[in-house]
Amino acid sequence: MKRFWMVVALLLAASVQAQGTPAKSGPPAAVKMVSAAQLPGMPIIHQGYNQCGPASLQMVLAYWGLGMDQVVIGSLTKPSPRAYMSVQAIGGFASSIGLASTTVRGASLQMIRSLVAQGIPVIALSYYDTVGVVPHWRVVSGFDDRQGVVFVHDPLAGYIAIRYQDFETLRVGLGNIIAAVYPQAFAARARQAISD
Repeated sequence: MKRFWMVVALLLAASVQAQGTPAKSGPPAAVKMVSAAQLPGMPIIHQGYNQCGPASLQMVLAYWGLGMDQVVIGSLTKPSPRAYMSVQAIGGFASSIGLASTTVRGASLQMIRSLVAQGIPVIALSYYDTVGVVPHWRVVSGFDDRQGVVFVHDPLAGYIAIRYQDFETLRVGLGNIIAAVYPQAFAARARQAISD
């Protein structure tokens, strides 16, 4: 919760500082892409049985300073304890706790990189390590173009780097689905990152 209020305070301070400047009309400026980014302070939370989705959401909530256990999240996002969490459940859950969310089918690696560069973690659905075997939610928390990797907070494997090519291979069979959950104050950033 502390991180959330710190982010809100920083955004308010920036808005107060900018009040003397006339507002620009038209669309926001394009997101300037960086070649590497890493979101600091996200914990690794290991999942319980069939809890990769709720554990991924728990990590993202913790990043924003909100505490909620994956068992509670699972009870709100899964039809039964043994079921998988669907992407459709994420938006309703986020809204119920006062956060915004965006889900995208067919999301590109560029879109994921843009969201992370804007300070927004991305929950991505992929196969765990073999195409066609185990669908798995994990959180993209960084990337490095020079190394050609995404950095992932994985509720099964911990903090790992996955080569871009491998990451894309593991995602494509599941529709390249992503979800981003963030405070309302980040909604414009999310829209801009997705539209680039």
